[in-house]
Amino acid sequence: MADRFPDGQLFVDLHAHSIDHAPADPADILATLLSAAGMAPEQIPDGQKERAERWRDRMAGKRLLLVLDNAASDGQVTPLLPGSAGCLVLVTSRRRLAGLRRDYGATILPLGVPPEPDAVALFTRVFPHALAAADQRAAVALVRLCGHLPLAITIVAAGVDPDERATVADLLSDLESAQDRLAGIDAHLDGQELGVAAAFDLSYQRLPGDQQQALRLLSLTPGADIDPYAAAAITDLPLDVARGYLRTLRTHRLIENPAHDRYRLHDLIAVYARARTRAGERDQALDRLLDFYQHTAAVAAAGISRYSPRPSPGPKLTTPDLSSQAHAITWLRAERANLLACLQHTRSHRQHTRLVDLTASLGIFLDQDGPPAERNDLYTHALSICREIGDRSGEAWTLNELGSIRNMTGDHLQATRLQEQALTIFRELGDRNGETYALLELGALLLNSDHPQAARLLEQALTISREIGNRRGEARALNELGTQREPTGDYPQARGLLEQALTISREIGSRGNEAWALRSLGFLRLLTGDHPQSTDLLEQALTISREIGDRHVEALALGSLGELRRITGDHAQATDLLEQALAICREIGCRDSEAWALGKLGALRRMTGAFPQATDLLEQALTICREIGHRDGEAEILNRQGALLLNIGDPQKSRERHRQALELARRMGNPLEEARALAGAGRCATAIGIADGPADLRNALEILRRIGAAEAVDLTAEVDGLPPSDP
Repeated sequence: MADRFPDGQLFVDLHAHSIDHAPADPADILATLLSAAGMAPEQIPDGQKERAERWRDRMAGKRLLLVLDNAASDGQVTPLLPGSAGCLVLVTSRRRLAGLRRDYGATILPLGVPPEPDAVALFTRVFPHALAAADQRAAVALVRLCGHLPLAITIVAAGVDPDERATVADLLSDLESAQDRLAGIDAHLDGQELGVAAAFDLSYQRLPGDQQQALRLLSLTPGADIDPYAAAAITDLPLDVARGYLRTLRTHRLIENPAHDRYRLHDLIAVYARARTRAGERDQALDRLLDFYQHTAAVAAAGISRYSPRPSPGPKLTTPDLSSQAHAITWLRAERANLLACLQHTRSHRQHTRLVDLTASLGIFLDQDGPPAERNDLYTHALSICREIGDRSGEAWTLNELGSIRNMTGDHLQATRLQEQALTIFRELGDRNGETYALLELGALLLNSDHPQAARLLEQALTISREIGNRRGEARALNELGTQREPTGDYPQARGLLEQALTISREIGSRGNEAWALRSLGFLRLLTGDHPQSTDLLEQALTISREIGDRHVEALALGSLGELRRITGDHAQATDLLEQALAICREIGCRDSEAWALGKLGALRRMTGAFPQATDLLEQALTICREIGHRDGEAEILNRQGALLLNIGDPQKSRERHRQALELARRMGNPLEEARALAGAGRCATAIGIADGPADLRNALEILRRIGAAEAVDLTAEVDGLPPSDP
């Protein structure tokens, strides 16, 4: 540094936060600087303005390093700037000093706490004894308890004398058992040194009383960070005032601002501030914050739900814009950790009603974002609470959610039992909205195993939805009924139901139901051979599902587009789309969709000649279908295995797979898979010399033409090449 600044290096403490010194007067500092620059005392002017001018004159053309430490404000620093391009000024402050950047182009370098390896290295350097390998884990835990704060780490590490036999584990044990962690750290001070609590106190005492209170209340948040809306709730302040206080506290470096409109207190500052709260203000503030999260989560969850959920609880509060599903899902994702922390708080404080309501909202969100295990744990605990406090409505909603989780993860027997219990309670309570939801879930559960019963349940749900004016429930019922009609081969009716669902969804702004209808219509167009229209519908579904964060529909849209690319010969893009779909299905734990994506990937691998991969993928898909009782899916995979075995050169085993698929398809009433099974069996019969091969092919073609499936085109050419049948 000396060669870069040959005219000197000066260090000045401006005492913004000194325990025994008021902030330095710039005029006094200028006198000191002028004296250091060689000016005789009698030549130093009296006024600050004149001194600043002399200081700049003296520094003209100089190359000097000036360190201004512990600055209080822009106004304290500005008169001290030398004004020479050859000088470098380094300013340290707990405040942001944005005016220096605005007026002088200063570069601001925020200094957060050091990362964990650097924090451990600091402890290791200051601790008087060499650390053994066994001490490393304790050292990491110790610096975490110090919040990675260099002052705290240094105090603890330097508090051990070289001749003292204290180990890192001893220090860790002392700090873990301390009732007041700050006091535990500062207990290592020697003499009159400034401790962590005293350093915080210097900043805290310079705040006005209302800002001190805001800091105390902000320290009570159960989560790791907070936004201005939650801050307004916990401090009981208008939003604009709360936002202004957050910025002021950030300027004083008492809170951090890691992202736009996200604020957090350093761990030890939170300890310091919480210790200064009074019991009365603590309880009231937490109630306000929990009211905010409970109400806002309910509104956001209602916004992303494809049905009408349990009514939103709590008072009307100032909340962020949740008018669109995209805004609602964004808020829920941003607040996920905070909502879970609030839920844990309600558990530990036995706030049962609040716990059940928060669980209901989080469950709707986790239904889209997963994972199922987390959602299952939340609802299992909520169910026990509902039963404990006699909340029959909450019990029914929770049972139905648990049933939905079991359905997604493939435990259909348990799912049916749970949803039937929920339906019984809803009917006992006369809750027709809840009854609709239970019927929808039961109907969706049976879509893959019992088409007639699924249709009956869904039609009941549709009737009730229309009677009570639940248009969101109506849209979902129409969507589910359209989905149910597709495997039964009634494509025109399926299209009509889905188009009704699409119309209602758009009228009421239900983007989730809209995305579902678009995806189902797109896949239906794929089956009937309208590839341009299919592409348009599926891409719309993909766009909306990503906007609103519906990962299940996103996976289905990706998989459907992948199947479309497979059929049209774009195997590279098909691979990418189907692998994305499979990854999402596994992340969200949806087993029937996972099997569906595996089947499509297996068919793609067969087409590209990757027979070993195709075999493995189709075997995985078949295993899942059989485990979860997905009969339509099982028939489809058996047909795909049959086609693969014929390619490999084993027509006998291929025919066995197709005959199994044929039996399942006829039992399920699935004409598309019936036709595929007949066609596959017919090809195998021809290959091994069995006479009924042509008849099977002709019967398959008749079915495909009857339902309007696009596969009839290719099979027509194949049948036309057969020898004439006997009269």
